[in-house]
Amino acid sequence: MSALRVSRLLSDHMVIQHGKPVHLWGEASPGAKIHVKICKEESAPAPSRAGETAADPDGRWSVTLPAMDPGYERYCIVITDEEGGEIEIGDVVVGAVWYASGQSNMDLMMQRVADRYPREIRESDFPFIRSFKIQEHTDYHGPLSEPETGQWIVSCPETILDFSASAWFFSTSLQKEIDMPVGYLHASLGGSHVAGWMSAEMLANATPAAPDGYPALLEEARRYSDDSYIASQIKNNEKVTSDWDAELNRRLSQDGSALSEEWKKIGVPCFFKDIPELNGFVGSLTIRRRFTLTPSMLEDTRKDGSRIRIFLGTMVDRDKVFVNGRFVGETLYQYPPRKYEIPASLLRAGENEVEISLIVEHGAGRLTPEKDYTIFCENTNEIVDIRTHEGFYWCVDLSGEWEYCIRAVMPEPMQEQDFINWHPTGLYNGMTAPCHAWPIEGVLWYQGESDAGMKLPDGRDVDYTDLLIRMIRGYRKAWQDEQLPFLIVQLPNFTVDLCEETSWPAMRRMQEAALSEPGTAMVCAIDLGEDNDLHPHDKREIGERLALLAEKLCYGLDIETSGPRISDAWLREWSFGGTDNRVLYLVCEHADGLTIRDAGKGRKISDLVGITDDGERIPLELHGIFSELKQIAVKLPTDRKIKEVRFLDSNTFTGGLFCNDAGLPMGPFCCELQHVRLATKE
Repeated sequence: MSALRVSRLLSDHMVIQHGKPVHLWGEASPGAKIHVKICKEESAPAPSRAGETAADPDGRWSVTLPAMDPGYERYCIVITDEEGGEIEIGDVVVGAVWYASGQSNMDLMMQRVADRYPREIRESDFPFIRSFKIQEHTDYHGPLSEPETGQWIVSCPETILDFSASAWFFSTSLQKEIDMPVGYLHASLGGSHVAGWMSAEMLANATPAAPDGYPALLEEARRYSDDSYIASQIKNNEKVTSDWDAELNRRLSQDGSALSEEWKKIGVPCFFKDIPELNGFVGSLTIRRRFTLTPSMLEDTRKDGSRIRIFLGTMVDRDKVFVNGRFVGETLYQYPPRKYEIPASLLRAGENEVEISLIVEHGAGRLTPEKDYTIFCENTNEIVDIRTHEGFYWCVDLSGEWEYCIRAVMPEPMQEQDFINWHPTGLYNGMTAPCHAWPIEGVLWYQGESDAGMKLPDGRDVDYTDLLIRMIRGYRKAWQDEQLPFLIVQLPNFTVDLCEETSWPAMRRMQEAALSEPGTAMVCAIDLGEDNDLHPHDKREIGERLALLAEKLCYGLDIETSGPRISDAWLREWSFGGTDNRVLYLVCEHADGLTIRDAGKGRKISDLVGITDDGERIPLELHGIFSELKQIAVKLPTDRKIKEVRFLDSNTFTGGLFCNDAGLPMGPFCCELQHVRLATKE
């Protein structure tokens, strides 16, 4: 009996990287001869490529065939051995293959943003856009040679919800410009740190920033290579959760009925910290509101194609939702939007009630402001736009006055758990390393939130620039391509879970500093986040900006890919009418059509700040913008010594953004005045 098998990556619908040798591999009986041929599916039997080899003593075999040109022709790969085994792989195409990785914003699937992009979901038949998704898996013993999960899927309405939103929009935008199939290997995990996606070798290498490498991270990885230690951590996690929930349930059964009539008013949405009784609250409470439906609205719920849904923003931390006393949905952690369907039979003409049973685990409860709190009936026979209510039969606004009742108060917040899959080397070994045998065009990297403001196990601040450069070089070595392009998404605007000490501005600077490594480029996303959501939904623009970078860096298109950037600066000091003036002139590149754009917070520039020698932050005013000269002028105080001028040095922006005629924004910058030349004018 034949023992012939191939890697998971070699499967129906796969995309072969154009312009690089074709690598095929698998297992067979030791010493068995393997024959491989690649044929056009619709053509004569003459193969486009063919080769043979023999399995080594361990039963492994590998064949490398000459590179292939990209195109929309479909191929079939036939692999046979001398024992009668045969494997046929169909619908194979040749194009651009990318590796898409990072944390939750890369892992955010089209399912999450389906309400934002209903037309794109319906019109997602792109037979030459394909994805290979590797499920979350860590291994602290060493790198795996094969992915343990995954299959190639083709973009269409039946599969689109399982595509990474950022990578899908990147792929569709890129394909329009380069006119070839686009596939991507998707390996990402929410909450993960950069060190989790790095090998032990990458963490051990000497660099000027860390000559001894990162022994504390390596020791952490070594600790998690002990299976018994991991088992104990998992057991402790389970105990932490079960003990806390058991105590909560005990208090609910003891106190719930006694508190059930103590209803107080609450405005929804809200932060609990703004409500004296709920500031720091840990435990369980019920929040309810009544709403009215007319008989005609109830009739709409019975129409063919109608669907009733309730949106309740996001909440911290866990909720169960009931409508007229019947359970309609629950979410077990804070980030997913609460979107539940309601059977029409639950609703009635006249007064109805929605009730939220909310558990707050860590004292930072909220029903997130500036989110949708509505119940509505949509016509699923049409394209439904949640933002404009197009395709709605009716919609009832649920924001405003609700009532709340505390059910149980916990004495302590739930203890933090050990997320086993976030530790150094684990994700690299289990998800990235298995992909190195598959040639790729480049890497898409969307990560950094979890490392912002973090410290290493030995107490040092995370030097994200050094870690990212180590990772880039390590990936290039592993993929045997020293020029492998690396495209990075810079952290966007975000505030809701942050204080300024969280250091997202510092993280953005460290991300940009990594661009000193050749063959890298970065998307400025300062205008693409949502201040109240760690997972912003505008993944189309993220994907399209990534595609712009790829089109220029990899395919030589003469296009603008950057917002305005500071290329030079000079100071002018003068007196006029008894008034002293001091102005910093910033000369910009990538600044054709330099202007100020309203990105949702007005056109007034309000994010310029000066840093004094003693670290004080002083707001600065825009003196002027000179589009034809591609210059920005900033007014400086004459009575204070400013050492740095910064722009966008906060977690979010508060006013207008500088941008060019390509619509791309200027990112955060820091201008050190000690390096600026002085010009004078009488």
